[in-house]
Amino acid sequence: MEGQLDYDRPLNERGNSDAALMANRMLERQCIPDLILCSSAKRALETSAYFMKAFGFDEQKLQVEKSLYLSSPETLLEQLAIAEEGHKHVMIVAHNPGLEQLSYSLCSGCLPSMPTLGIRHFACKSLSALPLSRRTSPNSDPSEASVELLFEDFPKNTP
Repeated sequence: MEGQLDYDRPLNERGNSDAALMANRMLERQCIPDLILCSSAKRALETSAYFMKAFGFDEQKLQVEKSLYLSSPETLLEQLAIAEEGHKHVMIVAHNPGLEQLSYSLCSGCLPSMPTLGIRHFACKSLSALPLSRRTSPNSDPSEASVELLFEDFPKNTP
């Protein structure tokens, strides 16, 4: 809508369709997080609702963080590290360019651009050992910082 702030912008028709599609693809892969860490922007919350419905989640599985709106890779990683405590599989619903930059810095094997509603699924032993983490210790075991891209998917990807 004209004059509407980006933060308050809802999903458009395509966004609603793509969110439902990607939620179902994650469910088909049995890639179900313990927690959804979400930006407080309207379209991010609407996107999360599709995933929560597909996964059968209640509100306790959603953590909304205003700092994730248009955040830097460092902020994304910091919030992920906080959310990681007590969770093994955390999904972030946030925005580019921060998500794109973070994922590319974690694994240069990613496609350089990340389309809207793109999903990148990573595995790592410890977030605290990653180079972007402010919690990185000089005594960190380099094998702990290893990040593996398990898959990436996006709405126009044909399985």
